[in-house]
Amino acid sequence: MDKILILHPQGGMGDLILSYPVIQAFYEAYPDRTITYITPPGLENVVKPHPGVKEVFSLKPGIFSGQNLMKKIQREKIKIACCLWTTSEIAWLLYLNRIPIRIGQGDRFPSSSLLTHKVKVRSTQGDTQTHWVEILLDYPRSIGLEPKNKTIEIQPSQDGMEKAEKLLQESGVNNQKPIAVIHCGKGENVIHRGWPLDLFAEVGDELARAGFQVVLTGSAKEIPLVEAVIARMNLKGYSIAGKTDFQTLAAVLKKAKIMICPDSGPMHLAAAVGTPVVALFAIKKDFPERWKPWGVKSAIIRPSQFPCSPWCTKENCSDFKCFQILSPKAIVEAALDLAK
Repeated sequence: MDKILILHPQGGMGDLILSYPVIQAFYEAYPDRTITYITPPGLENVVKPHPGVKEVFSLKPGIFSGQNLMKKIQREKIKIACCLWTTSEIAWLLYLNRIPIRIGQGDRFPSSSLLTHKVKVRSTQGDTQTHWVEILLDYPRSIGLEPKNKTIEIQPSQDGMEKAEKLLQESGVNNQKPIAVIHCGKGENVIHRGWPLDLFAEVGDELARAGFQVVLTGSAKEIPLVEAVIARMNLKGYSIAGKTDFQTLAAVLKKAKIMICPDSGPMHLAAAVGTPVVALFAIKKDFPERWKPWGVKSAIIRPSQFPCSPWCTKENCSDFKCFQILSPKAIVEAALDLAK
């Protein structure tokens, strides 16, 4: 059986989740072909829930790593390769393996000359308003494909639901009471860089006063950040930071009435399981129209002004003044409205 290869060898959880409509486009157009998806290491489980994906492999950087992977997956003939994060190594890999249709980013010279279908990525052309889902769909559009269904939907597995129930119970959460999830990190080392711990603590307290059990999530490296926020809360908060895999986190988010978080992978996962999101886009270059939650009720919270320097990004910001001036009241009001 012929095979379609989708490659997203760099990026994070949110990037992969937002590529679901690309998978859907190929799945609808070629139901008789199998789809293999290439992810960064450790993110294989993010795309496994899509019914169109038959195989998932991860790819470490380097042309030799890529060639070894190609030998492994070429049990069937690859007819189409769609690279959503194009590098010169990937372009050469697809070219040297004589894949007939090679789709990728068209403005990365000289590697783009190795592609058969070159995509002008709208964000690199100055577009800040088009959602990333639509930008990614320009890749299958380059060969005439448009999905009928652009919904991103992830159903937690039964095992994930059972693990979530057990984790919440062990953490002291009453499953009969409404849950509000706060993901207070942003995937960067921010705890000593002016990150607004008091803001998240105040939001947590107000949600607890409104009758919610406040569950804080985060990766293992964000445990100190979550603990610091809980230490500043006057009411009870529950930490499950570092205790969830992808499916367990999906299940926890599905159980929640509302999620509050900065732009992040868990934000997109919450949207994918159908949970309303209050999304914090405080940095001027966060581009909320591009990265806002897809297909779910949401509220975007931004500061009234941007005290940032023109070159400020989440990676290089030294004080996060933009997050510090966000209004806790506005965040809580948006959360209560969406949770109705």
